[in-house]
Amino acid sequence: MQAEQKNTILRKAYKPMNEQDVVHDKKSVETRARIFASTIDLINDIGTEKLTIRKIAEAAGVSPALIIQYFGSKAELLQQAFEQRNEELKQSILDMRNEEIKTPTQLLVRFAETQMDRDLVHPALTLTVLANSFSWDVNSQERVDNRLKGFRLAQREVLESKFPKLSEHYLKFVPLTFFFVYGQALRRMLQTHMTSAEGIEFLMPHFKILADAMEADMAG
Repeated sequence: MQAEQKNTILRKAYKPMNEQDVVHDKKSVETRARIFASTIDLINDIGTEKLTIRKIAEAAGVSPALIIQYFGSKAELLQQAFEQRNEELKQSILDMRNEEIKTPTQLLVRFAETQMDRDLVHPALTLTVLANSFSWDVNSQERVDNRLKGFRLAQREVLESKFPKLSEHYLKFVPLTFFFVYGQALRRMLQTHMTSAEGIEFLMPHFKILADAMEADMAG
């Protein structure tokens, strides 16, 4: 009897998606995309300090209340606008398994080029997200780690594919070290308006040290 009641409850709880739901979801995705585009346009025009939810709402043709409903705060909106290409970037990293990469240095450079393809395009947005990522509360490092986890896992897959002799320690250590070095360098790149090529040149001494350590690990 209890099993029958449970099944009845489950059947009532389950509601298949109808055409209206699909249309609503599509409109929601399109609205978010419009909000993201308006946010980035405004950042380019007026910067992040003068940016307000009301200005974004006016530019996107939506109400401020809807933006609050979707994102909760200006900081979270900026974070999601920054992260909207995350899946594309992770796939770009995974695609490196099929590239002709022979040395650790070459791979570290490719990792950096992929991140810079997003991070240097809208410098004001990237700087704001970097500033918001770290605060004095105890959970800030955990938040950063969670946001980078997918990238680190993608890098690990490529490392395993390209350098099968790399130890377990270095499979964990290299992605962690890469993002520590890259994150510190990125702020300098943005503040001094470096190009991607200049950024790579700035990073290269750090990459060579890490690459030498990887070579030594694989040599046993």
